[in-house]
Parts: sequence; C-alpha cells; structure tokens
Amino acid sequence: MTVAKLDAAGTQLSISFDITTCSGVTDRQIIYGNGSQFPTAPGGAFGLTGSVCSVGASPFTWNPAPEPDATGLLWWLMTVRDTNNREGSWGKDSAGLERVGPAGDGSSAQCGVTARDISNACGH
Repeated sequence: MTVAKLDAAGTQLSISFDITTCSGVTDRQIIYGNGSQFPTAPGGAFGLTGSVCSVGASPFTWNPAPEPDATGLLWWLMTVRDTNNREGSWGKDSAGLERVGPAGDGSSAQCGVTARDISNACGH
C-alpha cells in the first residue's frame, strides 16, 4: 500500500494497493486509530477510532482523512472481507503474534464484520 497527500494539510489522501493477488475477497475496509490506542502489552488488543467501509478499487481517495489525537500519530490498516463477511488477518506483530482488534473474536467489529478468518492475509 502506498499513500500520498492530495493537499498540503493531509486532509485528503490517495491510497493505492494491489487488488490482483488476493482471492476470495468481496470487499476491503480501512480500520484506524490513534497512538493512544495501541495495545498496552504484546499480544493485546488495539483500540479503534473508526473505519472506512467498502473501499473499492485502487487508488482510493480518503476524504476527509481523520486527524490524529494528542499523540500526533494516526495508524491504519486495510483488511479484507470474504463472502461470509469474515475479516482477514491484521498481520503479525514483532513477536510473531497475530494482531487483534477489540471484539471478542479479535476482529474490528466494524463495517458489519461478524467474525475473522486469519488464513486470508490479504490487505494488512
């Protein structure tokens, strides 16, 4: 994924990503949070500020992009959804553990996601 600012303030972003190498994908979503929402311990759950649902073709224009909190850091990742409305992997942390979201099953619980399928590693 590559990101470019479309205006000087960074309120509009162009996000380009590969759509050809993932199979079983019905949709993509961006989930995001602030620096204060990182896990407090390795393997812990991320907090979320929000999401952008139904991210279609590449490039995607994010307008308006969210502003960071007092930490000055805004993070995001793109996940995929399959035909069963399961969210794909968030990737692994530096300890090799699967990153997890705030829902009980480790998903984001955003954009109508009902479960996770971490075998689909597309997107993160």
